[in-house]
Amino acid sequence: QDVMQDSYLSDVQFTIQNVEVRQATTRELSVDPNLWYRHLDEIGNIAGVDIDEDMQHFEAMEAAGCFIGIGAWCEGKLVGYSLNSVIQRHPIYNEKWMTHLALFVDKPYRRGKIGRMLIDETERLARANACKRMTMHAKPYTQLEQWLPRLGYQPLETVFIKDF
Repeated sequence: QDVMQDSYLSDVQFTIQNVEVRQATTRELSVDPNLWYRHLDEIGNIAGVDIDEDMQHFEAMEAAGCFIGIGAWCEGKLVGYSLNSVIQRHPIYNEKWMTHLALFVDKPYRRGKIGRMLIDETERLARANACKRMTMHAKPYTQLEQWLPRLGYQPLETVFIKDF
């Protein structure tokens, strides 16, 4: 496995000019299951839980107009994504919101601005869909947690988890 991981993480040369970030369907975002597995493995290691993103659930949300996916491609290869839910009317706040569900950029592509490009496109699509607010969550001690305040995000509430 170490040999596989070493070859997988070999020097990837890319420039921002080679990156395309745009809205994508669930079908487009599920084209490389290995990308999903690397994301799930990374989240599971951070959160300490078994993660299984249910693509069929995302497809049902997409069909209902409640899902917006955004992909990042480098030279035609999917290297990252942003998954989001549109809440037509928040049950408490009486506003249309976009809720960020997941943001992932494959490790060899994290040295550039792809994560920021995904966030910018996510925000643009939230505004284009008449959302009044966007919520973003970040796992503790991650780069995303450090970025969000610098991007203008403010804490709204703290989420706690308890295992049973």
